[in-house]
Amino acid sequence: MNKKLFLLLLLISVIVFVNGYDHQFVQKPPESQYYGEESTRIRINFLKKVHIGPGARPEVVATKDRVFIVYLDTAIRGEQAFSVKIYDKDMNNEIAYKILVSTSVEYGKPTDIRVASDGQYLYAFYETVNMNSGKAYLWGAKYRLDDNFDKVAYTPSPISAGPIFTAAQLGDEKVDDPIALIAPDSVFVITRIKQVSFSKEVPMVYRVREFTYDLQTKLSEFDLDLSSVAGGQGRQASALYYNKHYYMVVPTTTKSGYYFESMTTPSDLLLIKFNQDWKIVKSYPISEDPDDVETFVTGFQIYGSYFFITYKQGYKQGSKWIFFSPLKVYDQDLNLVLSEIVKKASGKGESLRSSLEVTADRIYVGHSAGQGPPPPNFPENNYSTGNIGTQTAEIYIYEWKGDTKKSKKRR
Repeated sequence: MNKKLFLLLLLISVIVFVNGYDHQFVQKPPESQYYGEESTRIRINFLKKVHIGPGARPEVVATKDRVFIVYLDTAIRGEQAFSVKIYDKDMNNEIAYKILVSTSVEYGKPTDIRVASDGQYLYAFYETVNMNSGKAYLWGAKYRLDDNFDKVAYTPSPISAGPIFTAAQLGDEKVDDPIALIAPDSVFVITRIKQVSFSKEVPMVYRVREFTYDLQTKLSEFDLDLSSVAGGQGRQASALYYNKHYYMVVPTTTKSGYYFESMTTPSDLLLIKFNQDWKIVKSYPISEDPDDVETFVTGFQIYGSYFFITYKQGYKQGSKWIFFSPLKVYDQDLNLVLSEIVKKASGKGESLRSSLEVTADRIYVGHSAGQGPPPPNFPENNYSTGNIGTQTAEIYIYEWKGDTKKSKKRR
């Protein structure tokens, strides 16, 4: 064989190997790590990744035979919208597609959305932003979980309005990434109050609003101060109602220092349990990595005897930040029984904002692929959502099986 031909074939082999390796890495995340005793472990198996289409921030809700993906849709002639795509259980077939919220002259373009479901209806709380006026608006809507996905209730006017989050000042309400929560007799939306920094000593305050199921009547509104158990400005978090208690998973700053950027603020995750009057019963540190950053807790579910969470985690390797999105599962005594890396950031700008849905035998994790926010050392007042138009909404699907035997108490 001639030398030039040999070198050419060698180069082709290397290219094929590297491309094949990258493809496998993207398609199949690293193996799970299992913890705890045999009786408390769960097993999961990665099935596939489904591309929803051009867009970002997919939220997932599943019923017995349907999967509903509500997401920020950028395929509408260059305009942003919130849309829904409906699939069968394994997301092999798309059944329906519908635009839910479009860009308007008065209220601007859709940006962030969070959802919650009671099995019959999906409640969505979302933000729209008018860049010309610099205003952000908070809304709510309720949809029937069937193939028509009809809107059956909504807030006729904005729940709240204020400056966009990049312009928020001390004490302002930030309505991006609102938390949706369904309770036995009402539905809640929870937002964050701007503080001076993400420093450990700074108060952590969320604003809670409670509505009737038809979203027409506001039943209560109050500020929830978590400073007695958590530190640092309120960040993206999740909440739900379970067994006569409210629960929130929040990032809490672990070190003193004047931090302005949540993506690089040393943080752990805290599970806070409340009574039905929203008084703190107990707080539990559930993920303690003192040198890591744990933030953007935008996926939280309780199914059977397990707590499931997804979030964004990062650590510094030399001068470079490494970010990834884990799925962690805890038993009823908050022993860690599974840790899975769902997705690693392909670049420093990938946002890794996750969503989560758990059924009897499936776990769905929503993500955006492509360029998201800028590098984490940007000051907050220069922070942007990046180029949404280059992102793709995607869903990772796992099958799972857990043991429901009673676990030992956490040590």
